[in-house]
Amino acid sequence: MESIGLRSTRIRTLDRTLVTMPNGKLADTRIESFSARDRIRFVGSVFLARTTTSAQVQQILSGAERMLREHAKVWPDGIVARLAEIRETAFVIELTCWFQTSDWNEFQLIRQEVLLAVMRSIEEAGAHSEAPPSPEQTSAPLKSAVAH
Repeated sequence: MESIGLRSTRIRTLDRTLVTMPNGKLADTRIESFSARDRIRFVGSVFLARTTTSAQVQQILSGAERMLREHAKVWPDGIVARLAEIRETAFVIELTCWFQTSDWNEFQLIRQEVLLAVMRSIEEAGAHSEAPPSPEQTSAPLKSAVAH
């Protein structure tokens, strides 16, 4: 909640945008202003080959978190670099942080820097990334349970 005024209420969303709602129409009006946001959230997943050892995963996580904490354009609060899933084909690392910009072009450049740094961290650990599964791999066809 940013502010509650006589005529409207202002709320800051998870994506750091500002939502202004007239108090009289609070239940059925939503206005979101991307131009008023003060930073942009980055969320990404990195898929590591299942041949990656636990020591390599830990080294990659430590390197990614250190890089995010040292980057001048990364907001210091809310940095996440964690092993999120163990799948049949890959280990999944989740990366989340806020970039201190409201400009989309600058966001894209910062995102590129971060992703390249994560790639270097994977290479330095001697590990390999894995392509994310295709939609066909994540949704198996339903089989009929009816005997004929």
